[in-house]
Amino acid sequence: MMEHDTQTGSHALARRQFEAFNELGRVARLRDEDRRRLLLMSVEEWSAWAEFQGGDGAAPPQPPMPAVLLRLASASYRLAVRVDRDHAQPPPALH
Repeated sequence: MMEHDTQTGSHALARRQFEAFNELGRVARLRDEDRRRLLLMSVEEWSAWAEFQGGDGAAPPQPPMPAVLLRLASASYRLAVRVDRDHAQPPPALH
């Protein structure tokens, strides 16, 4: 029972992290292909993980969940910095 709860929690966490990553990707106007490359996934891996995001099933075996979570964290951070930089307004002019 404990293993199932941990796995369910990990799956929910991964789905939320993917949602945040995908939202940042939309704001940054990245194509799916660009997001896939940021996560260092093959086309097949990306497809399997995209299917996982939309369902209730188990996570794909490759890349492993811990690696995907680390990649999501790193890529999301880099995207957030980029989005903040791109949307930052210049400071007001001093007179």
